[in-house]
Amino acid sequence: MPIITILRLVFLILSATVVSTGASTLHRLASPAQGVVCDVFFCADAKGVSDALTTQFLGQVRGEQLSAMGDFYHSAFTFANRIFCDTKAKVCRKDRFFDADGKRSGSIEDNTTRLLFEP
Repeated sequence: MPIITILRLVFLILSATVVSTGASTLHRLASPAQGVVCDVFFCADAKGVSDALTTQFLGQVRGEQLSAMGDFYHSAFTFANRIFCDTKAKVCRKDRFFDADGKRSGSIEDNTTRLLFEP
């Protein structure tokens, strides 16, 4: 195999690794403190999406971006990885959609539910 072909293959493999790593980082949730869960855009606790926690854990810019969104319903939200949390029901689900009967269709996502709602 010519050296150019080998170098191209190595470059393609490394490029694919960087792209896949970036995608998983975007969707990864973090729990920087007990009862707090953050994605790359905002942080929330058992009360809901929090400007203060977002600023504390993600920085001033993210906090200001969240504040600039204005008034919205902070107690039901969807993280970047599609996990939907409802602070009134105290549960997180794998999606935010409804069944025909009007009830949430997503199965419960135990890890995020525990991180947000268990002391």
